[in-house]
Amino acid sequence: MKRLVIEIPIERIKIINKDYKEPRPEMVRGTKRRILEEGIGRPFVVTRINSHYILDNSFTKFTAVKQLGYKTIPCKVISYKERERILTEKRRFMRSYR
Repeated sequence: MKRLVIEIPIERIKIINKDYKEPRPEMVRGTKRRILEEGIGRPFVVTRINSHYILDNSFTKFTAVKQLGYKTIPCKVISYKERERILTEKRRFMRSYR
């Protein structure tokens, strides 16, 4: 199923991931430089919950676009069920490397 890319106001996007770690400043600087040269590139993937959207990955890129002053960002919205499937696969994959 092809999803539409929509522009979402950045203040409506939240990070609630318990595994979230603040991105390293040098990574954010490099990402900001890349965004300025090449644009945002692939859209963010978010899940709508009530009036907000939840982001589960691309934290460095998200931090970079916030610092660059973007008001909206391109996003693909996935269902809560699809989000849970992706997170389950990610956890299974990460467990195999411990």
